[in-house]
Amino acid sequence: MRYVSNMDKTLINILTLLISGSGFFVALTKFNVPQVNQSFLGTNPFLIKRDKIDSVMTWTFTLLAISGLLLQFYAEILGENIQSRLYTQHFYIIFTACSVVVVVAIAFALTKIGRVIARRILQPILVENQKEAFEKAKFIVENDGWTKEQFPHKDTYKGPENYIEKNVNQAKEYIEQIEDLLDLKCGNLTIKQRVKELDPYFEIYKKT
Repeated sequence: MRYVSNMDKTLINILTLLISGSGFFVALTKFNVPQVNQSFLGTNPFLIKRDKIDSVMTWTFTLLAISGLLLQFYAEILGENIQSRLYTQHFYIIFTACSVVVVVAIAFALTKIGRVIARRILQPILVENQKEAFEKAKFIVENDGWTKEQFPHKDTYKGPENYIEKNVNQAKEYIEQIEDLLDLKCGNLTIKQRVKELDPYFEIYKKT
């Protein structure tokens, strides 16, 4: 069979190393957030987020690494029709440099795509997990700083401003936590506006 391809084994080996190497490197690079080391009642929601993103990213870049290995298998199977070296050393250096740029761009794009996919999978899970915290925060914000348990007896409390301040701070912590989990940036809004921004997420996944 006459050799008609412009590819040689050296080019294929370079591509295999770059594609497989980038795939395995990113798959082994774990997503992390500082909140995974904090204490929470029940399961840490940031652990759920980290593990799900890691899972999606690992599968995405494992497939990228496998594609590089398949290219090498192709070279080995059709080895008799592929020459070992067709070009000069200078060409291979330029080819490697250009390939690095392309592979980095592909890895960056796949990272973005993987994060989008992970967020879509994660959103209903995180919303369900944070439903109780959101309802508590929402009640406090909509009822002048009183919790659902305190509200019926609010007139009996001495020094109510202390209870209100404590409750509002707790509501802010809940809201900030939910915003971090959902990757939302609402810090410039008032606490009432932030609750209003979050409300549709919980309405969508509210069980009837």
